[in-house]
Amino acid sequence: SIDFSNNKITGELTPGFFLLQSVTTVRLGNNLLRGAIQPLRSDPTIFSVENNQFSGSVDFLDNMASISVLDLANNLFVGELADLSGKKNLQVVNVSGNKLNGTISSLNALSKLQVIKFNNNQFTGETPAIDSNNVIELDLSYNNFTDSLTSTKVFGFTVCKMQSNSFICPLSQDAVQRCGAICSVDNTESAKLHMRIQGELASFDQEGFKSSLAQAANFSRSRIVIDKLKSGSVIIDMTILPPPPNAVNEGSSIRTVKYIIDVSQSKGGNLGTIQVLNIS
Repeated sequence: SIDFSNNKITGELTPGFFLLQSVTTVRLGNNLLRGAIQPLRSDPTIFSVENNQFSGSVDFLDNMASISVLDLANNLFVGELADLSGKKNLQVVNVSGNKLNGTISSLNALSKLQVIKFNNNQFTGETPAIDSNNVIELDLSYNNFTDSLTSTKVFGFTVCKMQSNSFICPLSQDAVQRCGAICSVDNTESAKLHMRIQGELASFDQEGFKSSLAQAANFSRSRIVIDKLKSGSVIIDMTILPPPPNAVNEGSSIRTVKYIIDVSQSKGGNLGTIQVLNIS
């Protein structure tokens, strides 16, 4: 093991450091170390270099197959974060307070994860897919994420933070209510939706249909305007209006239509009480 943490060590790591073998623990946190970190000859289970001035990419993570605790917080690392999905022993990952960017790959395969801290970086796109009952802390705040509708499942998290991002509505209810996420609408145009559903036109209940569709997609039923009905089961051409000014966490018409189509297709046409036969 190597533990030089909590000193005032300055300068760069020597080339020989990266050639050391059979090192299981590296603790260099809370120093004044700088420069790039090269791939290690060893495969440590703990790699903790927080609160220094290290810079450059984090490509050195590619060689860390056995890592369980990874702490790179508060340095000057840049570039994209390596795919972590193959690091099956990972329990703690903290890369907060750097200048990392790009998207984050799925974390669904990492069943041992307990602490995930990606805050205060420049990550974009969808929040990472997480499907673990063991996570107790998730911090994605102060980034440039735009979407968190279906990816990140919030279970019994003690801490969940998603504030100060660039989210576009709608988001999952957990993201808004439990994690402090705030979103905005990206456009104010209406959108068309064509749907063929199970049933008979003679007994079709327009108001009931609107209520069921609005509930399934979590938006106001007043935004649904039925333009045309035809028989052949029940064929519905409709317009989805933009959200009203006072709406909370309702997406634009285009995003709402996309969400309805995606959910219908992923659930075999099941939209709550509506059985969809065809949708576009």
